[in-house]
Amino acid sequence: MQFSNGLVKIKKAVVDVENDFKCLCIRQTLNGKDIKLNGVPQTIILPMRDIRSLEVKKGDVIDLSFQRNQLQSTKKICIKYPINKDTNKNQESKKYKKSKIKLNSNNIDKVFKGLTLVMVGMEPEESELREAVEKRGGKLICISGKQGKSRRKTVRSRLSEGDIVVFTKSYVSHAATNLAVLVCKELNIPFDSVDGFGKSNFLRTAEKLIHNLK
Repeated sequence: MQFSNGLVKIKKAVVDVENDFKCLCIRQTLNGKDIKLNGVPQTIILPMRDIRSLEVKKGDVIDLSFQRNQLQSTKKICIKYPINKDTNKNQESKKYKKSKIKLNSNNIDKVFKGLTLVMVGMEPEESELREAVEKRGGKLICISGKQGKSRRKTVRSRLSEGDIVVFTKSYVSHAATNLAVLVCKELNIPFDSVDGFGKSNFLRTAEKLIHNLK
């Protein structure tokens, strides 16, 4: 991964399929390393306009760029590399061995059954996260990451409905973060935060919190 004047470039990432929504994404580079932002493994959904124009498909190798802290709105496929079948086959084998446990974990049925998850911030991911949570049997409540002390009663009321709370540092204001943490502590609601972007980070953190409830 390269950084230059706020531009982040991921080199030679392998295109894969995101299981829940059957869309193309990247998780690893050609050498089998996880793609990470702020130390957190990522699943980055590829922009449809570039998929169509470059005729990108599963197994292709690409470069992806985006502005730091603006992944969803600025991501762009820069290069699609030519790749032979042998290289592609070897890479698929490596990916299968390394991610088999992770994929099985992601496919657990009804892991959130009967539970309410509260998400603070991460508004650009709301529809995707809601579908993922509901598919696993749970309910998702979304709270804006920009609400501060002036909305304390509203925030407190909505947080109180949750079994767990997850908020992201990428989209949440300092005031909203402090308020969410304070209310969670007052109501004894388990909470955690994520530094990166995307559904996989949210689900991983939520599952960890749910596991600790048992």
